[in-house]
Amino acid sequence: MPSLKRKQPTANSLVVFDVVSQRLSFTRAAEELGTTRVAVSSQVKLLEDHLRVRLFDRLHRRLKLTPAGETLADSVTRSFRDISVALDRVVASSINHQLAISVSQGMSSHWLMPRIYKFRRRFPEVDIRFQITDSYVDLRAEGIDVALRYGDGPWIGVRAKQLMRIYRFPVCSPDYLEKSGELRSLEDLSGHELLYLSGRYGRLTRWDEWLQMVGIENVSTRRGLVFDDHNSLIEAVLAGQGVALAGPPQISHYLENGKLVRLFDGIETRHRYFWIIEPSEGPTKPLVSEFVTWLEEEMIGSVDSDESQ
Repeated sequence: MPSLKRKQPTANSLVVFDVVSQRLSFTRAAEELGTTRVAVSSQVKLLEDHLRVRLFDRLHRRLKLTPAGETLADSVTRSFRDISVALDRVVASSINHQLAISVSQGMSSHWLMPRIYKFRRRFPEVDIRFQITDSYVDLRAEGIDVALRYGDGPWIGVRAKQLMRIYRFPVCSPDYLEKSGELRSLEDLSGHELLYLSGRYGRLTRWDEWLQMVGIENVSTRRGLVFDDHNSLIEAVLAGQGVALAGPPQISHYLENGKLVRLFDGIETRHRYFWIIEPSEGPTKPLVSEFVTWLEEEMIGSVDSDESQ
């Protein structure tokens, strides 16, 4: 007995039919599909030949669905709508498990990277993309969900939440302290190797200005090593090259594990703030809210740990 199963029409012909059935014009359908009127008309004709039924009445300057065309259009349009909804759900599910974070080089290397495993342990299914930059980027254009910024703001096109204030004090490695002699007071800094930041960094990252801020004069701040980025400064002080001005949160990890020691307890300067930044347009991802909560908890915990040393 011969099979009654009919070969299905091509997906392309159904897509073309769906657009034509909604526009009732070969010309307008061609414009929407980015093709020619002849190509659209040919696809509809092929579908009609395949089904052995007329789908449109060709009237003067317009088309009209036949009863058969109306039946097919209703089913095809509903099916494509269902497919579109399903695709949106798939994409949303994928996006909700992705997190794009923008962070400076110093915060990335010396604070976030030693701790991010804790967040990943809490949310193991999350894919995280890091953008490491010291520049203020356009979060929306770069596809960034959340950023850490240091400064005063305000920044256009973002929601900003104050995280914590930065403070600085003298630090060095235990090895440097052992080989260079005890430092009991700031005056003892004369003759020691001092590590400097230069360039775009604020004046209170420089020894002369910092000492004036804390009311100390007549300390010889002869030039030691000068760096134009914070990462290099931290690497140098960890390597025992001298005494640097630094502080939490960037060096919290090294104060905790004893790789750096704080000198002259209670003497410090206060600086600008770290902020949590999000794009101002659109809703906040649930995953971003979880990350922000974890970030606040972790930063407060690391600073509390520093103060208990």
